[in-house]
Amino acid sequence: DWDYLRDLVLGYADHLERAGDLAAAEHYLRTAVAKDEGSAAIRFALASLVERKGDAADALVLYRTVLAFEPQHARALARVEALQAR
Repeated sequence: DWDYLRDLVLGYADHLERAGDLAAAEHYLRTAVAKDEGSAAIRFALASLVERKGDAADALVLYRTVLAFEPQHARALARVEALQAR
């Protein structure tokens, strides 16, 4: 079931990030997005990671793609507003 797999993907990416391997976490999430282009949850995780890495411009683009798939995604809307306000 996809929800289970999505949760595994997100959990492993979180594990990589907590272990300090941000590059591997980002690569893993980008690969997951390429395999399931419609997953707002995975796109949001990628956008959040990219923002934490300090790339606000890329994060903004990624948050906007979350909203393309899920227009009422509250956390993505909030991050877009915050990044645009900078």
